[in-house]
Amino acid sequence: MPRTWQGGLLVTSVSVVLSLACGGGDEGSPTTPSDGTNDPPPSPNYPPPALTPTVTYPIAFIDGSSGLSVRRANGEMKALISDPSFEVHAAEWSPDADWLAFIADTASVPPAVAELFVVDSTGTGVVQVSSAGDEVTGFTWSPDGARLAYATRGGALWTVGRDGTGASELTAAAAGASHPRWSPDDDWILHTGSDSTGTPGVLRIRSTNTELTLLVDAGPFFAWPARYSPDGGRIVFDDGLAIGIMNSDGSDRGLIASGTDVLARPEDPRWSPGGDYIAHTRGGLIEIIDARSGALLDTFRSTTAARFISGPAVWGPDGVHIAFPSGDSIAVGELGRGTQWAPTVEGSFVAWVPAG
Repeated sequence: MPRTWQGGLLVTSVSVVLSLACGGGDEGSPTTPSDGTNDPPPSPNYPPPALTPTVTYPIAFIDGSSGLSVRRANGEMKALISDPSFEVHAAEWSPDADWLAFIADTASVPPAVAELFVVDSTGTGVVQVSSAGDEVTGFTWSPDGARLAYATRGGALWTVGRDGTGASELTAAAAGASHPRWSPDDDWILHTGSDSTGTPGVLRIRSTNTELTLLVDAGPFFAWPARYSPDGGRIVFDDGLAIGIMNSDGSDRGLIASGTDVLARPEDPRWSPGGDYIAHTRGGLIEIIDARSGALLDTFRSTTAARFISGPAVWGPDGVHIAFPSGDSIAVGELGRGTQWAPTVEGSFVAWVPAG
């Protein structure tokens, strides 16, 4: 059962919300959440063996307040977009690493709102794939890299080809869709939003039609990002107060990480490539927990006292390294061995290339 929250009426209310959002005890046997205390020792297979070739993997990051560059751990850097009118906010490589999709403001699309673009790995052929004025808030690649799904600030969910053709609206703006993630089997798009009755929570919708399923009722709190495990069998989600985990059909829901107070809650969970671990932020730290037991395995802190962790951890493709923004730098950590290096770059996000 989930651990009891301590600290008066406010925290008591929080624990009730968590029980509702994660299904209480009615959806199987919830995993006991980790709050960073009294956890069992790390499993014998942690940390995994170091894989030194990771240093050759490129990382995409914001170069100042405009443009988009790719940087390798050895210091090599390539500018994909040097146009100063582009102000990039987020980027993600296609599964085959041939294309990079990114959200950017650009003065060439008046009024200047966040739109979704795709560029190939050589920096040529920049294409805007979202409709002008959509104001994109999040996106995800299809498993084959041929299409993208994106959410707009108005709450609509669209799919579109990486060349900008074949756009299709899956949900209307009233659905309040955000944080889309495509399932590994290509069938579903996971997102947060509302169902036809207006109930908010974590939902999935068929990638080819409007078949919509509410997986988690968020109750009085709106649900935050959810992500499929690499094999597509499980989903981890941030309900705004704790980290929940469930089967891909919404069954067997439970908590895997919680906090002793609202200010130290875990946020933005990310699966490791092998599905064994989950990384999440908590109060300026990056924590690694066991995806089965919720046991705390590792903690990453800022590289210097003057810097702070300002965004989520992004797993390297080897499942051994993670990268995260630390102040005005991108720090890279190695499981079981701490932060390894922190190149000084202007930026606030990272995007590992899926293959070396």
